[in-house]
Amino acid sequence: MATSNIQVIDRTVSVLDVLMRYSSPVRLKVVSAETGLNVATAHRILNALVANALVRKVGSGEYQVEAKLFRLYSHRSSNAEIIKSALPIMKSLRDQVGTAINLAVREGDSLKFIHCELPSQNLLAYHPVNSLAALHTTSIGKLILGFEGRDAILKYCERTNIRKHTPNSVQSVEALVDESIMSYRRGYGCDEQENELGVCCIGSLIFDDSGFPAAGLSASSSSLRFDAGWADRIVTACAQIEQTLKQTKHNH
Repeated sequence: MATSNIQVIDRTVSVLDVLMRYSSPVRLKVVSAETGLNVATAHRILNALVANALVRKVGSGEYQVEAKLFRLYSHRSSNAEIIKSALPIMKSLRDQVGTAINLAVREGDSLKFIHCELPSQNLLAYHPVNSLAALHTTSIGKLILGFEGRDAILKYCERTNIRKHTPNSVQSVEALVDESIMSYRRGYGCDEQENELGVCCIGSLIFDDSGFPAAGLSASSSSLRFDAGWADRIVTACAQIEQTLKQTKHNH
């Protein structure tokens, strides 16, 4: 394994390399032996990785790589694959509901829209490609926050101060926690003029092989045309995109 001039990074990579070679949890003594690090040093590095949700401690003294790490490895190259897999399904969904269909991914504390399928009409209620929106004001963003859970939502609120974008934007930290977790549990989220007045969205998540949200799909329309009944079709479309992504990776 190549080394750098930063010892702590070299040691951390060596620990991760050991963990990723095993499909089952690895004991601390095994990590120590295979990396050549003493037990105390290996333990400190593992604790830091656990604190950053890159490694999970299982039982007593065993460790396993978290799915988040695989997401970090694959994130930058995934957008093109997601768009390719989603495109025909998005077109079909657009024709079914007659409104704009948006594909988005997380970028920091924002949601980045990477593709949009527009109907022949209703051209005003959509998210332009490469535009950003705050997680807490979007249907997909709330689902991502709900997936991460209460502690992560509280940290998000501390970082962003959950700034209001419209009078309908979430009013408090607890309201965001409750709505995000509830939305994630039911499988879809709503934005009722919270990001832009006059525009409503309903969305669901697309999960990768590791069980993490790779992207989200939403239907956006004017508030007058908005129909919560679109939820089932959006959830189904997300499941279809997940299957297409899995087949694509399998074929590669």
